[in-house]
Amino acid sequence: ATIPLVGVSYQANEDVYLYVVIQLKSTAPTSGVTIGVQTTAVKQNGKTATSVTGHGVQKPLDKYRTTFAATGIAPGGGETFQGDSAPIMRLDFTPEDNDASTKIRLQSVKVHQVGTPWVGGDANLNPGGVVLYEDSNGNDTYDSGTDSQVSSATLGAVTTNYAILNLATPAVIPSTGKTFFVVANIALTATEWDKVKLRIEKPDEDITFADAYADYDVGTDFAYV
Repeated sequence: ATIPLVGVSYQANEDVYLYVVIQLKSTAPTSGVTIGVQTTAVKQNGKTATSVTGHGVQKPLDKYRTTFAATGIAPGGGETFQGDSAPIMRLDFTPEDNDASTKIRLQSVKVHQVGTPWVGGDANLNPGGVVLYEDSNGNDTYDSGTDSQVSSATLGAVTTNYAILNLATPAVIPSTGKTFFVVANIALTATEWDKVKLRIEKPDEDITFADAYADYDVGTDFAYV
């Protein structure tokens, strides 16, 4: 491929560095593939340089895949009081590729109601009563007042069966993994002995991710991949 340069100028004996960036398709294979690029010719004012040393970098494509586990963390004894914030689930994400360059961004989590413990979906919860928290201190335990809220949603806002927790800013899941918590904010008017039952039904559909790299990571001239 020939890449024309526009607006590039330099003086005699000046070092000029140019970088070639490859934009990957979203359908690119996730393993067993390497990409290599090297300079074979350089032209200046229409003249080809007499000697060009081939060079480049080859690197296997990162496996932008992650394992996922949802674990119930309801309070001991299963009892929660009116006005409580009750942790329901812990969500653990562990990327398959431990390369630090791997960047996976969590975009949304769909949480399904199990059964019909109450009428009206969110009637026993505060508005936006299904809340997603990030494990800010990395101790794998929900800590009210310490862990950061990243999204909230109303159960039944779309249908009576689920809530979609959309993250305004996708959360980066590093190569070491990251944990999130689904919490239910119980209303002071909640009906006694009702039950809050939530679950992830189909991880491949209920969990969505943003593009691996975005403009704000590497500058405004870098395209999404």
